[in-house]
Amino acid sequence: MRFGLVALFMVLAAHVSAQEAKGAEVRAPSPQETENGQTDISKDDAWNSALPVKIIEDPEQANHATEREIKSDEHEASDLQAQVTAATAAERAAASAERQEVVAERQFWLSLAGIVALVLTVFYSIKSTNAAVTAAAAATDANQIASRTSQTELRAWIGFSGWRIEALGKKGAIDAFQFTFDWRNAGNTPASNAVGVAGLASGPNFKNGEPEFARFEGNSYVIAPSSVFSTGEIIFRLDEIIEMRSKPSVLRCVVRYDCVFDDIKTRISDITFAVRYIGKAEIDELRIGKLESGNFLVFPTGKNAMT
Repeated sequence: MRFGLVALFMVLAAHVSAQEAKGAEVRAPSPQETENGQTDISKDDAWNSALPVKIIEDPEQANHATEREIKSDEHEASDLQAQVTAATAAERAAASAERQEVVAERQFWLSLAGIVALVLTVFYSIKSTNAAVTAAAAATDANQIASRTSQTELRAWIGFSGWRIEALGKKGAIDAFQFTFDWRNAGNTPASNAVGVAGLASGPNFKNGEPEFARFEGNSYVIAPSSVFSTGEIIFRLDEIIEMRSKPSVLRCVVRYDCVFDDIKTRISDITFAVRYIGKAEIDELRIGKLESGNFLVFPTGKNAMT
């Protein structure tokens, strides 16, 4: 670049010098001005006889010009090297950017795969947790069922076993008959604090339909497995027995007891049935004892329960 400027400057300087030389014509002395009296020379001959002008640089200027050319060449070489370096760097940057793009794409897919794996992990974790909760609930239910089964097998069970009828009074002077209810412990463990209430379903022992256990708590018993015990008797006069032909008597008996091996400590057995006299004996015959259990028809009525 500098070398070109210098050369341009030199050409311009030479051109200017030539123009100046052309403008200042070197004329020979005219015939009138000469002292030797020669004739005039025409202008064309005078121009043709002019000498060319040549600008010659001195050695110092030549050296400076050479140095300037060398420095200009070096500068151009340095610029070219810088351009080559910049192009190489740009190429490397483009390659690096391409590699980074590839790496970024791989990272994206890896991240996406990681997210999918995380979602699947959470899903299966929730599923396994739900399964564990379900299994735990099933185990709890199984334990409860096993516990209830064990309690059912071990607890006391008081159930109705039967009834009996007995005459009250001396032979030939019987005034009444009593009904007795028998109960049996069918369980594998004893029943404690067993209390029985018996009587007419509408009688004083069942006020408002509820048994009056408080009247009989002093007569509580412990009933061993397979043992039978009897509850309070119900007494009927002879005329009341005769009345049972047309109007059955409704009897009720309730037993309350405690279980040792049971979450529900207090249990209830309740039975209600109607008794009808179907015998042919009259009062006189009844007075001498002509009465048997087969002379009565007994059938359940109401809601019987054994808890």
